[in-house]
Amino acid sequence: MDDTPYERKPGAAKEALLPEALYDLAADVGETKDLIRQHPEVAQRLRALAERMREDMGDSATNQKGKNRRPVGRVPASGQ
Repeated sequence: MDDTPYERKPGAAKEALLPEALYDLAADVGETKDLIRQHPEVAQRLRALAERMREDMGDSATNQKGKNRRPVGRVPASGQ
């Protein structure tokens, strides 16, 4: 697998990205063993799902506008 960055470190600047990783959280809650090389098919499936969500909803980290993203609006207070 490549070291394509996707996720931000909690509390870090937008530029501080981590490489892709895959963990079995049921067996390794501490995320100590990266399984991405052993399960490239799972990683690819997750990448495809993430890309579908970016296309649908957008992604501020990649400046991608989603096709189903609606403009920010306000709901009028009741009685107005």
